[in-house]
Order: sequence, then C-alpha cells, then structure tokens
Amino acid sequence: MEKGIEPVIHSNYQTEIVVKALESDLFSGKKKFWIKLNSGMNRLGMNSLDTCSSFLRLQAFPEIELVLMSHLAYAEDMDNPDSKYFTDRQMDKFEAVKAELQSSYDEQIEMSMAASAGILTLPNTHLNYVRPGVMLYGSSPLAQQKGEEVGLYPVMTLSSRIIAINEVAAGEAIGYNATYICEKDTRVGTVSIGYGDGYPRSAVNGTPVLVKTETQVFRTQIIGRVSMDMITIDLSGIDDVQINDEVILWGEGLCADEVAKYANTISYELFCKVTKRVPFIYN
Repeated sequence: MEKGIEPVIHSNYQTEIVVKALESDLFSGKKKFWIKLNSGMNRLGMNSLDTCSSFLRLQAFPEIELVLMSHLAYAEDMDNPDSKYFTDRQMDKFEAVKAELQSSYDEQIEMSMAASAGILTLPNTHLNYVRPGVMLYGSSPLAQQKGEEVGLYPVMTLSSRIIAINEVAAGEAIGYNATYICEKDTRVGTVSIGYGDGYPRSAVNGTPVLVKTETQVFRTQIIGRVSMDMITIDLSGIDDVQINDEVILWGEGLCADEVAKYANTISYELFCKVTKRVPFIYN
C-alpha cells in the first residue's frame, strides 16, 4: 500500500486473503481496494451477492477506501441495438448492486465502469473514475471510427527502412505463394520488417504504409505476403525514393486502426505484438 497500489478484488478467495491480511495488521495507514462485479462480461468479477458481501466485510475495517467497479463488454458500437441492449443490462445490474450496498453504507459509494469505449460514447458511465486504455495510444475502441476521427493522436510509431529497390516486370509475382502479380512494370521496395518483429503476417495486399523521401511523405501499399523479416511495397510514382528511406508502418500520419482492419485484427494486438528485437525509442 505504501507504493500506492490499489488492488482489484474479483474473487472470493481474494477477499479471504485481504481479510486475513487486514486482521493481522499487515497493512498500515489508509488502504484502497476496488471490488469488481461481474455485470455480464463473464471474465472476472463476482456475482451480485458475493460483491456485496466482500464490499461490506472490507468496509468494516478502519482506514479503508473502496470503489465498486465493473467492465463494459459491448460498448464500442452504441448505434447497434444489440450493443445498446447488452450495455443497458450491465448498467442496470451495476446500479442495482450499488443501490443494495448504499442501503447498508453510510458514505457515498465511489464507482467506476467506463474504459475507453465508455469514455467516448457513454457519459452516464463515467461515474467517479474512468479507466482509459487503448485510447492512450491514440487508437479508437469504437467499431466504426478510427482514432483520428474521434480526436485522438498516435503516441507510438512503428517504422523501418527500405533495404532494396527492384524493377519487376508486368506479370511477375511478388513474395511467398505468389499472392501478388504485377499488372504493370513495377518498382518494388523491400522493407526490413516482418512478423518476426511483430508486424502482422495477416496484413493483406493493399495494407497502407508511408514512405518518407527527401521531398515528401508518400502513401503506398504492401504488395506480396509478409515474411519473417521483410515486406515488399509498391514504389510506383515515388521517383526520388532511396535506399534507407524511412517507412512508417503505423503511427504519425497512419492510424493503427486502419492498418488493423487490413490485418483482420485490432490496434491493441498490433501494439502488443511488437517483439523485443525492435529497438524502442522513448521521446
């Protein structure tokens, strides 16, 4: 507790551990715990009865601060009737537990429900605390909108360099399994990044990238399958491109949400899968 850590209690066994620790005076001074209700996510959290029991058991100890919390499972598309119905059910369950607890609790109960999606779409879920996640990276949690469309800015850029430039004749194939056939004579750039670095192998032909030359930034696309250590990109019309020019895979100028759609995934997975062999530079 002296480190400022505020544990989340999501199961009965954790309640028992905390109660024993409090009874033994293991913690001194003010202590803060978050009690998690399973309101419908069915991943972590206690049922309504156990949530109330844990909350009331812990509040009996001196110098205890408690927050009642849960997590929205389906709040990224509130124009979808299914999403709205599911979220409304979660909030109803949360409010019912809050009301039950408040009847036995003298102080106003602090609450937390909203992560990134709720922060952007559901002001009624903001309560006392919000828990931003992927939006801190400038990525949107919403199904139909990219980060830039909801006023978010990227804080992470993944980039590499061009290591080869080749002229490939019309009718020739690019990469493993010949997934791309050149319709015309094509200048092809090879970029030193691949799934060994965490760039998704599932990224299809047409996945956007940015090429930074001495004169400007060009938007182009992947052609050919992603390899372990390399991707190939279309350099048509980029006349001044040179070896070692920077290529942006996502970040400033290219939202990770857009790249994720081409790779049939979400930006969260892109961020998490960048491997240790990629040098990280913190500004």
